[in-house]
Formats: sequence, structure tokens, C-alpha cells
Amino acid sequence: MLPVLAILAQHIIRQRPFGEALKSPRLHTEGGKLIEHQKDWPNASLNQAGYTVKAGASATLSGVALENGQWLPGMP
Repeated sequence: MLPVLAILAQHIIRQRPFGEALKSPRLHTEGGKLIEHQKDWPNASLNQAGYTVKAGASATLSGVALENGQWLPGMP
């Protein structure tokens, strides 16, 4: 759910275009010490905080948005 909220925050709150919001880096966690990330998330700060950080598919999203009267597909 965290990746979905990250996209919504980028697109709706920060008013970034859908494609840009979908390409923004994001994290996924189930609440433990493992954090999965997509793209080039800076691991160093999370590792120093005691988390195990790895690239993971659970932070990957695809989506469709209506923007300026057009349906835009997207997958980073």
C-alpha cells in the first residue's frame, strides 16, 4: 500500500504529472526491519538506521490516469 500512497502524494498533492509521479522512487515494507525499494533509493541512511534494504518487486507499480482529458498508461 505504501507505493500506492507515494504515487498519489506525488501526483495529487505535489501536482506532478502522472508519468513523473510513477517514476519517482518509493519504498515498501510490511512493518518489520526489511525495506524493499525500487530504483535508486539511497540505501546508506536506511542501513544506518538498522534496516535491511534491498531492491524488490513489491515496490513496483503500474497504473492508468486521466490527465488533461486523455487516459495515460504508465509503468516505470
